[in-house]
Amino acid sequence: MNVEALYDEFFEILTGIANNELPSQQLSLFMQEIKEKCDNDPLQYRDFLEEMFPDVICEAVNEVINDSEWRSDEIGPNAITDAKILQDLFPVLCDLDQNIEIVFATNPHTPADIIEILCNSTYEWEEDGTTSVLARNTSDVEILRKLSKSANPSTRFSVAANVHTPLDILETLATDEGFSRHMEYMSFDGGWHGQVSIELGYIRCSIKYAVIENPTSSVDILERIAKSERNFDFAPDFEVFGSKGEDINRVIQEEAIRVLKDRI
Repeated sequence: MNVEALYDEFFEILTGIANNELPSQQLSLFMQEIKEKCDNDPLQYRDFLEEMFPDVICEAVNEVINDSEWRSDEIGPNAITDAKILQDLFPVLCDLDQNIEIVFATNPHTPADIIEILCNSTYEWEEDGTTSVLARNTSDVEILRKLSKSANPSTRFSVAANVHTPLDILETLATDEGFSRHMEYMSFDGGWHGQVSIELGYIRCSIKYAVIENPTSSVDILERIAKSERNFDFAPDFEVFGSKGEDINRVIQEEAIRVLKDRI
């Protein structure tokens, strides 16, 4: 089998489906033919897929499905909006590259049964993860309630930052001392090179900071954080690039005061 030709045909079919020129089942049939050529041997099929797709394909798939740049929280005017098409494509594409869960978590037209699957996903990497992206992009209150209880602090951070999150959930998250691992990675991988203080850079990774910056947070929430000198219960010897816990507590208190002044 000519892997380059099959790769091109794969994206021709996907684009044809996106343009309503081909039935949405066409891609599944195409991949089934490849499985049959691999004698339906799972190991042989996986080895062939690694040859056919030597690099992750999530970025190219996102361009077709969401008509946007990779990791953008927006979809373009030519994005797929037909829930049936998205439903048919989901199992085929995510079987090839689990990163593609992000594509469906971003698209607001993804059907409810797939959203339920995404809600229970544990897939993540350094910069992002499925439930974190879903929490960032959904406007569904029940989904936000569910994800607010996630064990993953990056997901809870996204819930805290979402303007659709109900006030009672923000009340709870305002007491959450967790930090988004994704935000920490993006901010501190390879050292600190930010344009702001280390303390401010660090608290911007915190769930409490996401609550502070959420315009739907109440004045009461902001006042509680602004009045507290110990928003984070750091160990006495805690440091981040030389910054001590007391300095970090001071800065988040200052940030809450700043936002509070803008509100009242």
